[in-house]
Amino acid sequence: MKFSELPEEERAEVVAAVRDSYRTPTGTTRSHRAALTAFMQTLDDAEQAHRPWVADLRRQWLIEGMRKFLQSQWKMLGVPFEIVDGSGKSHSRTTTRGAQRPDETGKYVWTQLELLDWGAEDLKLALTIEAGHVEEARVNIGMFRRLLDLLEQTAAPTVADALGIVGKTLDEFLNSDTKSA
Repeated sequence: MKFSELPEEERAEVVAAVRDSYRTPTGTTRSHRAALTAFMQTLDDAEQAHRPWVADLRRQWLIEGMRKFLQSQWKMLGVPFEIVDGSGKSHSRTTTRGAQRPDETGKYVWTQLELLDWGAEDLKLALTIEAGHVEEARVNIGMFRRLLDLLEQTAAPTVADALGIVGKTLDEFLNSDTKSA
């Protein structure tokens, strides 16, 4: 069973476990590794308490983990090559790349294919996807610049403090027409 398929009460329990795994009792945030350790302990405790969702989620996560391992190993079997960008920096790649292909039922699914076997439609889709990534990066860069400007203008130590000074929520600040605090 997937997380999204759990009853609302059980999903809320898992979300609370995630939150508690990342947050320390003093309110600081744990690293991903430390949060994983805390989350695993919470799962063990929930399993001991006979919470029904634990076994279902662990089984699903095992399958997802195996899929990711299998995919990464398959990708590594591709032939390595280098691309040199306009500034002369070299970037490593393998010829095994993500592409969509129909499965046995005709439904299009993602798989890893040799780049040399790609056609025009594969390349057009890849260009569309990568352009979307560039746009997302532009949005993030703009957000980070606005927040850094806000911190510098208010001399606040954190974004939360700066937003408190200007009396705005994060949404209000980022979606306001002016770039000034």
